[in-house]
Amino acid sequence: MNVIKRPGGHRSRRYIFRKQDSLPVMELIARWPAWEQVAYRPADAERNTPLQATWEVLPGLTVTYIEEDTIRSSFAMVTSRLGPEAAGMAVAVFEVHPEVLTIDELIAELDSARGTDDEAVAVARAGLGAPLEPDERLVERISSSLRSADDRIREGALWAVSYSEWPIFRKAVRQLAESDPNAFVKEFAAGVLDAFDRFGLEGS
Repeated sequence: MNVIKRPGGHRSRRYIFRKQDSLPVMELIARWPAWEQVAYRPADAERNTPLQATWEVLPGLTVTYIEEDTIRSSFAMVTSRLGPEAAGMAVAVFEVHPEVLTIDELIAELDSARGTDDEAVAVARAGLGAPLEPDERLVERISSSLRSADDRIREGALWAVSYSEWPIFRKAVRQLAESDPNAFVKEFAAGVLDAFDRFGLEGS
């Protein structure tokens, strides 16, 4: 499965680039099949909005590039209002592109993270680039981070959960929403559960 149904259409997983500033790479990707750039928004620190650019592959089929400075990441995502099959040609470009991190590389990055800040970022990035279906290796690592004694790592794990949209995490997130000692983490967990409810993501 290369796309998943969401309100308004289908989306691919998020393809994380090797470098945080990969807009030139994305522009090169778009140039060869002559995708038309239809939107560009520079980053705005005051409004806390990231750089975002969008290309139209076909009417109803787009590729969006975003730079998320808080987790040192840039990624591309395919969205389709034309059904899942139409997204295949764009998804295929990113699945094999050498500048896109593989799932194995994201896991290795998380396993090698040293220090609280790096670990929190690495677990969030692992969720950002997660496949559409749960990967047992990532489930194990994100679950462990949700149980961390460090507030920042639990927060990073909640970002991972919110990005992955895997219902398997509902029970663990519910526990944080009910009893986490950190007020921000507790409120964040409740927000993740609300988002899962809006998407109809059921789980234990």
